[in-house]
Amino acid sequence: MASITYLLLASAAAAQDGGLYEKAIDPNSAFIRALLPENSVARIESKSFSNVEFGLTPYVIVDPGEVEVSSGSATEKVSASSGRFYTAAFDASGAVNVIEDKVTTSPSKANLTFYNLTSHGTVDLFVPQAKANALSGVPAGQGQTVALKAPLTLDFAVVADGETKATVKTVKLTRGGGTTIIAAEDGGEISLWSVESTISR
Repeated sequence: MASITYLLLASAAAAQDGGLYEKAIDPNSAFIRALLPENSVARIESKSFSNVEFGLTPYVIVDPGEVEVSSGSATEKVSASSGRFYTAAFDASGAVNVIEDKVTTSPSKANLTFYNLTSHGTVDLFVPQAKANALSGVPAGQGQTVALKAPLTLDFAVVADGETKATVKTVKLTRGGGTTIIAAEDGGEISLWSVESTISR
């Protein structure tokens, strides 16, 4: 696995430099990953994942077009466009929501993606150190991405109706890297955790 920006920039260099790097990523590729309930397995096109750490697979490099993503008996076809990033979010009932991640490739910044998988209509992702929101008004079942200056180590809180519902501490944001924060709800209790965003080769 490797960071998003590193691989994409290395691939661009490889395309100009006669194979100095490992095989380049086709610039026309699309990228899809799956967000899963606990103890689930997933298949993205021909690539399978089991025992997925923190419920999030790496992005898989695919050709643009209709791409099949499945987990258990649930299957979804993602209409993938060149250069775009997508997350297929599965819930415990088998419902699937496809979210486009607005990933950027700045080597000086970190991509931070946040998903609101709670019952709250909208939530904010708040940064206590900055006393400001990193992302505001993220709708239920959706995600948003922001590019932040890096390197940084920050705490984050998910806030709904003016009340802090959960926190995650010491999240490392690296230059050219990506981090995903997930807010999920079980029995009315909200959990918040972070996962490094990577691309599977």
